[in-house]
Amino acid sequence: MKLSELIDAFPVRQYRRKKDARGTLLPDPEIRSIHYRSQDVEPGGLFIAVSGFRTDGHEFIDDALARGAAAVMVQKTVERNVAVVEVSDTRAAMGPIAA
Repeated sequence: MKLSELIDAFPVRQYRRKKDARGTLLPDPEIRSIHYRSQDVEPGGLFIAVSGFRTDGHEFIDDALARGAAAVMVQKTVERNVAVVEVSDTRAAMGPIAA
């Protein structure tokens, strides 16, 4: 499913698409799976960075990208050349995304 279709179910603060080397926006990524643990990310997956009591999922974005994440969902501003969906609460967004 396209990322833009997944995020239609809830309020999004910002959606930034990935750019190529010339700065041209790339097409909306196809999302094949959803993950909140970076070590479980599969190529084409959406990584949801959840802030927890002991660790912050935002610290694992680079690991998720190295494992092939096509996009990330965050609640803190991050600067990465990947499709980024910024929401007010990633934990709350996980339900609508999974549905």
